[in-house]
Amino acid sequence: MWRALARRGIDIHMHDAYTYTVTTNLRTANLIGALAVAVTDQMAPAVDSATGRGAMAPAALVTLHHSPDLWIGELARVLGLTHPGTVRLVDRLEADGLVVRRAASDGRAVALRLSPAGQQAARRVLAARAEVLERALSGFTAAETRQLTSFVARILGALTTDVDVADHTCRLCDERACPAATCPVEQAIIDER
Repeated sequence: MWRALARRGIDIHMHDAYTYTVTTNLRTANLIGALAVAVTDQMAPAVDSATGRGAMAPAALVTLHHSPDLWIGELARVLGLTHPGTVRLVDRLEADGLVVRRAASDGRAVALRLSPAGQQAARRVLAARAEVLERALSGFTAAETRQLTSFVARILGALTTDVDVADHTCRLCDERACPAATCPVEQAIIDER
């Protein structure tokens, strides 16, 4: 950012107490951070427009697409929302005809399932997400993609600290593309046990 400001003629003064050094790891970490922001900034509006709803609606639809009959408490945990916040989200999705509530198998809770319209919306979210990610990877050869996949898998494994983090990380994932047996996030949880 300071380079962009300097190009616009804005003076940037480094304080003597602050030494700006660039190491390979710091630069790589900085690039990964910028990549995460860039992908998120492009993916969020794409998946939001696929549902006509922002916030956690796209993630809720994808989660229920892959895991029908979740209870509200389970969905809240995956989304990282409070129980009341998840109830309000489900109320809105139900009012839009995307989610159906059912009695859970034990009768004490409510299970959530997507309606046919909800299934279509979830597929639109996954397609919008895939389009952004495919565009991001379009300049790589097959060999480079395999190598990048290996590196990204190691990073995801290192960032996965528990089941809640794993589920939250994968809340928008297309599970067909990354089944549990090959998912580095799932494998990190298995290895931890």
